[in-house]
Amino acid sequence: MVKFEVGQCYYTKIVCFPNQIYPFLVVKRTEKTITLQGRYGKSFRLKLWKHSDSEYCTPIKCGRSSLTPVLCADSILPGEGQDLEKRAELLECANNS
Repeated sequence: MVKFEVGQCYYTKIVCFPNQIYPFLVVKRTEKTITLQGRYGKSFRLKLWKHSDSEYCTPIKCGRSSLTPVLCADSILPGEGQDLEKRAELLECANNS
């Protein structure tokens, strides 16, 4: 089972804006919840869900629909460190080339 790790950066995309990347830093976690920090420094706690071989959560509150973005534990941002902006730029550059 792939699990979220504290200090690691992850990303998700929204179906309506497939070229936009939304990075998140895992600040804290328990067995059932995760605390994420978004691009602008705001932290929030979410419930963790499990599906087959990976944990996931829904970091952007827009209800429960097919368009709701999902943050998976296997979608790690490339690069090192906790600077969300720099790591998101690395992924955007890799996707555009």
